[in-house]
Amino acid sequence: MRSFVDWAEQKGFFIADVYDAVSGKWARGGKMQLFDHQREILSHVLTQGEDGQFPYTTVIYSAPKKSGKTAIGAAIGEWAAEEFPVGTEIYT
Repeated sequence: MRSFVDWAEQKGFFIADVYDAVSGKWARGGKMQLFDHQREILSHVLTQGEDGQFPYTTVIYSAPKKSGKTAIGAAIGEWAAEEFPVGTEIYT
């Protein structure tokens, strides 16, 4: 199974056009790009070890307002739906 970061960089998670309430304009969507700090953190917590287990059973991802937490969560959900074994339950 590909790690989340590998999946995000190879396949990608696409975001539709969104309305920017600050500028009052529509912003163009596209492939989500991870920042270096996101790549490092998510690579650590969402990569299976040699035993097939993730390093943590619970992960709390916190970031400032309007920094893409919902998009990251949606991308992780899509990754899990595509990459995890058949029959895996995904809770959000």
